Amino acid sequence: MSALALAPSLSTLSPHADSLPERRLLAELVERLRSRDDVVIDRVLRELVPEVRRWMLFHLGPRDDLDDAAQDALGEIAGALHRFEGRSSLATLARRITLRTSFRYYKRRREELAIEPSGGPDPERQVAARRALARLHVALAQLPERRRAAFVLCAVEELTPAEAADVLGVSANAMRSLVCRARQDLEALLAGDEELGGGHE
Repeated sequence: MSALALAPSLSTLSPHADSLPERRLLAELVERLRSRDDVVIDRVLRELVPEVRRWMLFHLGPRDDLDDAAQDALGEIAGALHRFEGRSSLATLARRITLRTSFRYYKRRREELAIEPSGGPDPERQVAARRALARLHVALAQLPERRRAAFVLCAVEELTPAEAADVLGVSANAMRSLVCRARQDLEALLAGDEELGGGHE
């Protein structure tokens, strides 16, 4: 049995790992993907499906076309797997492709965010939370795409500046600057929003 079959996660294998066995697993993963091994490809995509949808939700918000965007990203990821060289983790590659796909969806159309009442112990609070999230994404949509991406990666997904910089392809210092400017932009855009901006005029 291949050692890959015993690995708990293939998408997070990293060339920067301290563990020699993990680096060897990554080398085997690269070889199997480059040879278009269907078993390994299927496993990687199954691992990535929930992650890609979660990342896309962070970037686009609860839109009607969220599933379409996630499927487009997964299709591009599937097409890129045989070119994977193992210079970063598959998760980083998938995040980059998901991010690029989210940019296209922002440019293609900015549909009204889908907000519908949902059941639960406190429907009014859930609806209010979804409306607040919708307003945040309306504000995010007004930011330049790199600032928006930096904010989502660091403030929403809680990546470190170094991790986010790797996804966006910039230096860690540039990432910190992008996040700072995004926060300033959002503070200005949400200044009159009592829930998100503190209600300051």
